[in-house]
Amino acid sequence: MHSLSFSSCSFCQLSFHRSLYPKFATPWADYASAAPTTEPNYHLPSCYNVAPPPPNPKKAAQFSDETLFFTFYSMPRDAFQDLAAQEL
Repeated sequence: MHSLSFSSCSFCQLSFHRSLYPKFATPWADYASAAPTTEPNYHLPSCYNVAPPPPNPKKAAQFSDETLFFTFYSMPRDAFQDLAAQEL
């Protein structure tokens, strides 16, 4: 039984530095258009642009130490990082 290495095939060029299909986005793409877009153009309603509420110090007191440590190290330069440091 002989094994065939993919890199030893004469028709395979694994060292090319270009895209195989530079204009292919999807099989359902309309190629009459100039360039396929990956994200559709849409308008986000203003009701979705809501600022997050400020951190609540009373709520931080209810978290476990593990949660406070996670918050402290995973949220650098965040207001809740300061609250976690104060609580710890």
